[in-house]
Amino acid sequence: MTRLSAGAVLVVSLLGTSSLAANAAGGSSDADNPLERAAARILATATPGHPLKVVVTTHTASGPRITAVTVGSAARALALITAGLSRSTTIGVDMAHPVHLDVSNDTYRSRQWPLTRFGAESLWRTSTGSGVTVAVVDTGVLGTHPDLRGKVYSGHDFIDPGTSATDQNGHGTHVAGIIAATADNKRGIAGLARSAKILPVRVLDAKGEGDSATVAQGIVWAAKHGADVINLSLGSPLSDSAGRAAVAYAISRNVLVVAAAGNDGCGLLGSPPSYPAGYPGVVGVGAIDRQGAIASYSNCGTYVDVVAPGSEVLSTMIARPDASLGCSPTWTYCTLSGTSMATPYTAAAAALEIAREGTGWRQSAVAARLSATVDDIGWAGRDDRSGSGIINPRRLLAGRWSRHRHVRNLAGCRPMTQDETMSSHQCDVVVVGLGPGGEALVARLAKAGLSVVAVEAELVGGECPYWGCIPSKMFIRAANLLAEARRVEKLAGSVSVAPDFSMVAKRIRAEATDNWDDTVAADRITDAGATLVRGKGRLVGDRTVQVNGDTYTASKGVVLNTGTTASVPPIDGLAGTPFWTNREALRAEEAPASLIVIGGGPISVELAQAYSRFDTEVTVLEVGDRILGPEEPEASALLTSVFTAEGISVHVDITIESVSHDGERFTVVCSDGTYEAEKVLVAAGRTSRLQDIGLETVGVEPGKHLEVDDAMLVKDGLWAIGDIVGRGAFTHVAMYQSERVAKVILGEDLGEYDTSFPRVTFTDPEVGGVGLTEKQARKKGLNVRVGSADIAASSRGFVHGVGNEGLLKIIIDADRGVIVGATSAGPMGGETLSALAFAVRAEIPVATLTNTIYAYPTFYRAIETALQDAQV
Repeated sequence: MTRLSAGAVLVVSLLGTSSLAANAAGGSSDADNPLERAAARILATATPGHPLKVVVTTHTASGPRITAVTVGSAARALALITAGLSRSTTIGVDMAHPVHLDVSNDTYRSRQWPLTRFGAESLWRTSTGSGVTVAVVDTGVLGTHPDLRGKVYSGHDFIDPGTSATDQNGHGTHVAGIIAATADNKRGIAGLARSAKILPVRVLDAKGEGDSATVAQGIVWAAKHGADVINLSLGSPLSDSAGRAAVAYAISRNVLVVAAAGNDGCGLLGSPPSYPAGYPGVVGVGAIDRQGAIASYSNCGTYVDVVAPGSEVLSTMIARPDASLGCSPTWTYCTLSGTSMATPYTAAAAALEIAREGTGWRQSAVAARLSATVDDIGWAGRDDRSGSGIINPRRLLAGRWSRHRHVRNLAGCRPMTQDETMSSHQCDVVVVGLGPGGEALVARLAKAGLSVVAVEAELVGGECPYWGCIPSKMFIRAANLLAEARRVEKLAGSVSVAPDFSMVAKRIRAEATDNWDDTVAADRITDAGATLVRGKGRLVGDRTVQVNGDTYTASKGVVLNTGTTASVPPIDGLAGTPFWTNREALRAEEAPASLIVIGGGPISVELAQAYSRFDTEVTVLEVGDRILGPEEPEASALLTSVFTAEGISVHVDITIESVSHDGERFTVVCSDGTYEAEKVLVAAGRTSRLQDIGLETVGVEPGKHLEVDDAMLVKDGLWAIGDIVGRGAFTHVAMYQSERVAKVILGEDLGEYDTSFPRVTFTDPEVGGVGLTEKQARKKGLNVRVGSADIAASSRGFVHGVGNEGLLKIIIDADRGVIVGATSAGPMGGETLSALAFAVRAEIPVATLTNTIYAYPTFYRAIETALQDAQV
């Protein structure tokens, strides 16, 4: 766009002008004055063959005004352009140009919703699957289909030996089209891995029937004949040694095996098992529908690793398909649904990544990355319905995996020598879990020159930046703005407030989480000089961690930072409902009309109030005797009073008996009544990720938390930090602990452990606490004095007016003359807490605090009032 400042004309220099502009200027492309030359050059940008539309953008007080006029001649267009350029309010003048969807030109491309979801055309700029062979072990493939011609090898037919594995059912051809149908040929559809080749292996007859022995033979044959990926869109509830051995053989030859999870649905008792999906090393694939929800027919179980689009999938078809498929005999394309359709999308995504990597790729690493780059849609982390989540080829290819992927030759990790295997590596330190504390520790040690391997199964950065601290505070910031706007009428005039939750969702997606993409965070790890390994790390012995089959031995030791997941209380019926945890609550695209929050801790009350301020009807259910149970009772009472005034219903000291969902609404039956809502948020604490991380291999018994000393040492060569050590599940605590471990490893002075434990709940009013509560201090046998102050009654509270509710409470050890605990609740209560936190941590004498000048009028001046109240 040509941009102008007020009262000035900017002449834009273009490389040449069109004959259109020259003719409009009277036969000369070089008009006599700068304004006409600028107008001619703008006209030259018109797209040949398209209507001439002049677009003039002008500045107004209410925002830019865009005026578009279609004209019939170049002369008229030139006149309008010149007039637009002459105005002092003009921002720019353009010729409108055609805009179109950036999609392939295949006839039915618009009906291929999975490709749209994945952004296939964008993916193809990075990889098209060229050079990768995908074996379709199925009913055969029609290699002469117009969209598959030249893409299908001759293969092998185990049903009619000696033939070319052609398809007499239609299912295999449908699968092959999803993977590798030719794109941009102005016909039919496009395959996700458009340049991959198909190796057909026919193991099912024209009715789609066969046996496990033939399937096993087909897997072995494919592995021996050049397959990089084997697609198994078939299954049986029974396992057998032949199938297990065949899969193990394929994997041993560096072949990635992908199999359908089955279409029996997930009932109350789960699903029957499905093989080959259930065999070790196989990527088991469930299905999602167009809305991104788990398809009703998709099996669930521990063998579901990922999910992919499986409903209403359009793909290639033979002329006379089997009647059971429901496709017309006259069609050459057909829409089918099932995990059989989800599986080839996963195989195709793997083919894209394999082609991008080139030689040296490893099936175990690709399988791990398929799970590590998903969109998590189920419970936090892995679950039996969605596995790790929905495959995301964009993240798979865009994560700069050449640096981040799990390989042997990255910086910070040395291959072992002599008789040790090629999958074993030696490093200085292995950090398992890259939440804030783990990420900080890796960078600190790597920058100090140590060889560090950083292991992460999900997103680098952990819960805080993607599903916790950062997005929740963005949400709360927006909610508090709405609350402040509604207070205007009591202090400053009148205002109309219309909440728009989409703005919150957009900011969380774009600014806080980069659409839940950790590329930037991963770059920080590798830029520091560490090796990033994607996958689940498990101890297999002292100072030794295994990831994706590879072993890392750390000379100095291993640091565990595996974090927590949202606890799911054993309430009757709850597990079978689509309830929210903090992850779903912070990925929501719209605010529900009503919400029941189970739990009364910090996460619960923060999200409850935030949603309420976006006009959601909120009910909080807490089985304890008050919300914010660990904090001072006065703070709980204050927040309950504020919630009640804001229309949030709070029920405490109750029993939650059952939860049910009828497909549209939740019903929660409690000891004090029955409640209904559109959504239920479960925020009833966190559970440490200590199961199945190999603690038993190093003689450590996993409990609720890991026991550590003040150096964060579990045992010789093993440290733990963060939520799993039970010293406070907060980011700032994990960061503090990570620095202590770094000092120990680097031989630096450690200092005394800070037990002051400052924390803030970001409600309105904010509730900050540090050190001991009154109850804890008295339980320790201290000679306690208590002082308090009413924030609303302070000078700053009086000035603040509406929204000034708050209190300040200090706990004094009278024998030592120091503050041992404090609570700061009120506007910006967390900021006022800082002064109290220093007083507790440094054990500043009360005599010094009472002989201190406190600025007037400030909220923190209430500290002086509380000290006076304690009669010190």
